[in-house]
Amino acid sequence: MNYIEWVLVMKINLRAQGLWEAVSGMGEPGEREDMAALTALLRAVPPEMVPVLAIKDTSANAWEAIKMMRMGVRHAREATAQRLRKEFEQIAFKDGETLDAFGMRITNLANNLRSLGDVVDEVKIVQKFLREVPSQYAQIACSIETLLDLNGMSVEELIGRLRSSA
Repeated sequence: MNYIEWVLVMKINLRAQGLWEAVSGMGEPGEREDMAALTALLRAVPPEMVPVLAIKDTSANAWEAIKMMRMGVRHAREATAQRLRKEFEQIAFKDGETLDAFGMRITNLANNLRSLGDVVDEVKIVQKFLREVPSQYAQIACSIETLLDLNGMSVEELIGRLRSSA
């Protein structure tokens, strides 16, 4: 759900019904207007939000709760994505880590970023993997980068090539 678009549409709908003052806190709405505004809000949110909003005293309180839930979720997701981007940039082989273990780690990290909306192409993962290989694979990694087209190469294929050439 796109909160920014939802807000614009809801403001228009509530104004059209003469209920925006109740939600915005501008003015003293009557109980009937406030309940009508709260009802409109409850009809316009996902079912999982209804129990949280239904116990709010006023439509203005419900509106603020929606804002906090949606903006807070977006901010938290962006903060998580930012942390994962940094982790992806800084990922490196650990002492004694196998190619397979590192492959799983970098792939999981990329999948987590994808689940948060980041575009992480397989080629980007392969390139990062090649930059981080331990010294015993450096020459092989250089050959792979020079001689092969990395577009379309999977992490699994890269691991296989590194392993077979070592």
